[in-house]
Amino acid sequence: MFRAQAAALTEGFDLIVPDLPGHGVAPPGFTLERAVAQVRDLLAESDRPAHLVGVSMSATIALLVALCDPARVKSLLLSGATIRPSRTAVNIQRGVTAMLPIRVSARLSAKIVAPADVRDREALKSDIVRAGKKTHLQVLRELVNTDLASRLARVNVPTFVCCGARDTVNLPSAQLISRSIPDATLDVVPDGGHLWNLEHPDRFTKMIAEFVSAHES
Repeated sequence: MFRAQAAALTEGFDLIVPDLPGHGVAPPGFTLERAVAQVRDLLAESDRPAHLVGVSMSATIALLVALCDPARVKSLLLSGATIRPSRTAVNIQRGVTAMLPIRVSARLSAKIVAPADVRDREALKSDIVRAGKKTHLQVLRELVNTDLASRLARVNVPTFVCCGARDTVNLPSAQLISRSIPDATLDVVPDGGHLWNLEHPDRFTKMIAEFVSAHES
């Protein structure tokens, strides 16, 4: 998910790019509680607050970490976060996920997302297959029961919210976040989808570098 950024931002930034529960090399069994605890444990190992960057579900996790442990978070950059999901849309996605073989889901996802770099396309497919159908259904189950709207005003760190213009499912959440968090900024990427960071990796890298640098002092 963050291959291009991990490669481009090694100089000048201390990067931690963890695999969340059920993804990559992390142990199986995804829950939001476990994911938030994992990130909080990582932050506790540093004596400095961190800038959290999240895309899709990891953006929701970053928000939860900022709410649970605000002293360890210096800023938030959130892309495609889901704050008040449509139960109907999520249930449809759960039904399709349950019905399709995982390798078919992986190929369809890679086709829909259309990463600019073939390495990201293959990594996306591999991660979906490696995570397995059970993990993806767990993620959707957690998502449908999550509503952070009433807690957003409690976030008190600089927040940059972005969303692809074609990500019509999550654009209302992006708009709600930017309205609810004091002084948050919203950027709608004109030609972007849900995982627009894979479609335009250089643009996303530049966005991270500029935002973090502006709030590092």
